[in-house]
Amino acid sequence: MRKIVVWPVYINLKNSRSMGRKVSRYLAIENPSVEEIFRAALDLSLLPEIVNKAYPKNWLEVKKAVVMNKKYSKLKTLKEICLKIKQYRAVKHKSSRSNPTA
Repeated sequence: MRKIVVWPVYINLKNSRSMGRKVSRYLAIENPSVEEIFRAALDLSLLPEIVNKAYPKNWLEVKKAVVMNKKYSKLKTLKEICLKIKQYRAVKHKSSRSNPTA
């Protein structure tokens, strides 16, 4: 099966399109971690693995990326990953809120 590489830059809200972001600002995530991408890909049954690679636009610096099976187009996969991460963060934020005392 074919594989795709997903860099956090692809879905980072703080990056512009010219800096490597591939999804719209509406879907983008603020500072996504490799672990969040890994977990989302795992939930989407894409068999992810974390690897150390050099990002092509900054090839001197080696960073972590997630390599996974290609089930859909790369853009559709990135959108699905963004939606999963947003779900995780919403649940985490909801559960971390403390109950107001009366």
